[in-house]
Amino acid sequence: MAVNFPTHSSVTPQIDLFAQFGDEVQQGALDSFYQLLQGNPTPGQVAAAVAQLGISLETAAKIMSACGKTKDFIENVYQAARM
Repeated sequence: MAVNFPTHSSVTPQIDLFAQFGDEVQQGALDSFYQLLQGNPTPGQVAAAVAQLGISLETAAKIMSACGKTKDFIENVYQAARM
């Protein structure tokens, strides 16, 4: 009997991100961060999530970049995190 794994396209990016950043971020934190980035969060919301989830800003920047966030957005998150 064959096992059917989910193949929905929304699952694949999370698996790819976990494969890339799993040694730096726990899966639950990465899943929550990924879900936040799929919406239209403000830099302040992202900075707060980074702090709450215990993700380093450096790792968060790499994840945001992998999710297609612009350099300007990422810089605004860094500024919000410093406040």
